[in-house]
Amino acid sequence: AADSMNVHTGVLTDAFKARLDDVAGQFPGQLRGSMDEQRAEMKVIELRLSAAFNTFAAHHVSDPKVLRKARKTANLMFQKGQGVAREYLNDFQHSAGHVLAYTFLALEAQLARTPEAHQSEARQNGMAALTNALASGTGWCDTRLCEEVMQTIGLPYSKYADANPDAVKITSPPITASESRDVILGAAKQVLRELLEANPELTSETPPANWRATLAERMQRDHPKVPPEQVDKWMKEMESMWQTFHEIAIT
Repeated sequence: AADSMNVHTGVLTDAFKARLDDVAGQFPGQLRGSMDEQRAEMKVIELRLSAAFNTFAAHHVSDPKVLRKARKTANLMFQKGQGVAREYLNDFQHSAGHVLAYTFLALEAQLARTPEAHQSEARQNGMAALTNALASGTGWCDTRLCEEVMQTIGLPYSKYADANPDAVKITSPPITASESRDVILGAAKQVLRELLEANPELTSETPPANWRATLAERMQRDHPKVPPEQVDKWMKEMESMWQTFHEIAIT
């Protein structure tokens, strides 16, 4: 599809990463602690997915080979999230295990927003889509596999969901001022380093002429959810203590 539309792979990767960030933001209390805590949570999600596979197999006529391949791929993705198996060409900041965990959380969220009368239909259709995505992804690199699995996120899995878009809507909480500061600071450091690489003659006394414009453009491109007023506020803060910020950025 990308080739036929002449879309560069990097564009698709950015689009999928933004989508994944939205899904992760919908579950702010999940997979956010230390790595050990995240892996413990992931194990619990893996057990729930395994139980869902069992229920799906018992109530849905499907190809046993497809189901076996799906289970095998899911197990491998979780192993990568657990650090047991090595990632292979993953362009996302989240591991393959995190991607599958968030995908299943999104499926569970749709079920929770679906009336009981439609839940059986939603569960069967959702697991069918996820099973097929996992089975068809066998042998692909992690980026391609993650993209295939993520395409199941946000699909309506019941007649109720078709008629009620809020049942499948992926919403993330607004970014906090503290989160904005961390994002802006990280981007500001990166922009300054790039400018210094391009022109080592720049001094630490005043901001480079194009620093502000470059940072504003970078924030709009990579972090559109950060309010522009927050970007402006923290740019002024960094400029007011430029020499200190300059030292922090280059160390």
